[in-house]
Amino acid sequence: MTLPTEGKWLASSDEEHWDCGEEFDTKDEAAVYAVGEFAKDYGVEPGRRVWIGRVESLDKPLDLAASMFDLDDALEKLGEALFEQCGEAAEDAVPTLSKREYEDFETHVRVAIATWLRANDKHVECFAIEHVESLVVPPYEED
Repeated sequence: MTLPTEGKWLASSDEEHWDCGEEFDTKDEAAVYAVGEFAKDYGVEPGRRVWIGRVESLDKPLDLAASMFDLDDALEKLGEALFEQCGEAAEDAVPTLSKREYEDFETHVRVAIATWLRANDKHVECFAIEHVESLVVPPYEED
């Protein structure tokens, strides 16, 4: 499957599936295509809806890393592991982090994850559609 280009606009006859194959530089170009040629080609009757939306890549390693790691969860798991191993003696063993330390630690871990994803050529084979709008197909013009 060839992924669409980030930032391009697509048309769809179904708000959930974006596979028309045509990409457009602007929202207006996509809208004209969607209610015209696309609607006819895909059998979308006048008065029904078509959708347009802009492609947003999900293959950004730093964004993926941010969604993969949550420092609050990691510190909670550390506390649970220490409690299992040491009992109540570990109750205050999890370090308290200042805001700067927290942000610094989280940034370092996310950068490490992103670096590993890039170094090992790990990519996401999907995309999101943002700025989705529905358009009503007007009556077809006579040829």
